[in-house]
Amino acid sequence: MGEHLDLELTLLGIDVQHGGTVHADLNEQGLLEVISAHTNADGLRPLLLLLSPMGGQGFLIGRGNLQL
Repeated sequence: MGEHLDLELTLLGIDVQHGGTVHADLNEQGLLEVISAHTNADGLRPLLLLLSPMGGQGFLIGRGNLQL
């Protein structure tokens, strides 16, 4: 998916994009900080989570992505 969007992504990590890479290879704490800072005057703003599977793993969530 990242290639089709012309994004530079880490292979196994969680990356935050906003017109380009803002944060790369975040751990759980970093991801929580980004989410909590994503606010406006009305509170939290919507976020979009894009998940892409790795071939041959058999899992989309649950193995290798402890951050989620």
